[in-house]
Amino acid sequence: MKIENINITDSIKAAKKQVDEDTSLSPSMRKTIELLILIINLLVNKIGLNSTNSSIPPSQDPNRDKDKKKRRTRKDKGKKRKPVTQKGHDGSTLTSSHPRSDWLN
Repeated sequence: MKIENINITDSIKAAKKQVDEDTSLSPSMRKTIELLILIINLLVNKIGLNSTNSSIPPSQDPNRDKDKKKRRTRKDKGKKRKPVTQKGHDGSTLTSSHPRSDWLN
């Protein structure tokens, strides 16, 4: 894996090789360095995980593209779509019992 033009995998292998070859290190220092190399290796492997290659849900993906869906605001909540009937449907409405001209007088 490469991060900013640094090959992490090769660097970890080189560090392990140096620790193995250095005879002047005390056993406790050797174990400490090996533990740190292990932690670095685990963290580097975790960087490459996302929802396509692990059990992480897509909503937890780092640097994922957020959906550009329009969020409803308070103004939009009162607005509803107009009712639409199917094509070819003859609508029916109630007829008024009083003609308008009589009702206004």
